Amino acid sequence: MAKPKPGEFRAARFESALPRLVLVVAELPQTPACIVALVTNELEYATHRDVRIEESESGLRYPILVETDITLPAWDKQLDEPIGKLVEGFDWLLRWLPDICEAESHRIGLTLQGPWDSRWAWKERELNQAQRLSAACYRELAGI
Repeated sequence: MAKPKPGEFRAARFESALPRLVLVVAELPQTPACIVALVTNELEYATHRDVRIEESESGLRYPILVETDITLPAWDKQLDEPIGKLVEGFDWLLRWLPDICEAESHRIGLTLQGPWDSRWAWKERELNQAQRLSAACYRELAGI
C-alpha cells in the first residue's frame, strides 16, 4: 500500500470502532503515521470549524464536512487505499490547525454557541470517537 499523501480521503480502520472517513492533512516525517481530520456527511451539524467540500472537489459521491478541529494521528497501516482526493485550491486545509479565515463563508457553519447548542453533543461524540480511534497511535508516538 502506498504511503498516505495529504489531500487524500481514506477510510480509517481502528480497533473497537467502525471505520471513519478521514482526510490526510499531513505526513509525519520518518514515522509510518500521518495526521488526519475526521470527515462527515452530517452537513446539518456544521460549526465554525467545519469546512464543506462538494462532490466535485473531493471525488466522493456526496458533499462532506472536514472537521478541522478534530485532527488525530493514525498509523499508515490503519488507512485503506484512497477513495477521493481534494482538488487544488484547498492547500490551506492541509494543516494540523488550518486558518478557517481562508475559507469562503458559505463553506463554514455557524459558531457553536455552547452546551445548549444542539450541535455541542454531536461535536463531543466526534471528539470522544477521535480520542478512542487514535489512542494507540498517540501513546506510541508520545512514548507513553
